[in-house]
Amino acid sequence: MPAKFPRKRHDGTFSVEIVFASTAPPRREEVEAWLQEWISSNGVWIREWRGAEDKVVQTETLRLAEAFLSNPRPSRWDDGEYVVHLDGASVAPFWKDWMVNLIGDVTARFPALTFQTARDSQELDAMTEVKTIEVILAGGSGRALSVEVATSPHSSLLVRCLDAVSKTFEKRDHVFEDRDLFEALTQLRSALEAVGAGLLCQGARREVYPSGMSRSMSSGERPTSINWAAIPMEQPWWTFSAMLTLA
Repeated sequence: MPAKFPRKRHDGTFSVEIVFASTAPPRREEVEAWLQEWISSNGVWIREWRGAEDKVVQTETLRLAEAFLSNPRPSRWDDGEYVVHLDGASVAPFWKDWMVNLIGDVTARFPALTFQTARDSQELDAMTEVKTIEVILAGGSGRALSVEVATSPHSSLLVRCLDAVSKTFEKRDHVFEDRDLFEALTQLRSALEAVGAGLLCQGARREVYPSGMSRSMSSGERPTSINWAAIPMEQPWWTFSAMLTLA
């Protein structure tokens, strides 16, 4: 079964790349300047629906800022591939219409550019990783949880199958989101401890806490330990730890 396009983050936002090819591309700076003009001229679109005899039967006002989180921008402009990046909002029913209009206007203004495809942004893979975290259940048995880790646009952990840990959890994906990954992990840890389960990872240990530098540089991904003999410095929080310490 083909993957659904566009691939969305847990909050419904998405990122798409419009890919062009060219043997004599315009300068990136020229395209950036033109895009700013295009945004100013096309920020509001009065869309007309026509019926019999081409009469206007309905109009609607669409706004670019409501469909996208940021303005269209060139993201890569070399090696024979020329890409315009779009960041879609979680509720953007007409984003494809905007994209089609943009593609047509780009190729009209820059005939040397030929549209190739629209695809999920490669930046999504850099923003999201899937980790496996071990959990000890209330009865003493263990279980592995699949956790989707995102650092953009927010730090969050998306956990699947929490209902397998305890029937207290609804049968759905659960999202734990906070200012950084360590705080998001703390939310997950508290939710598990409330049902008698515990995380078996370095980030859940009592003596582990991220430094200010870790929080600013890695979104709290690599916390350090107060007890240097217990855990190597800056070990990733998802690393397995058999030492369960409930605060």
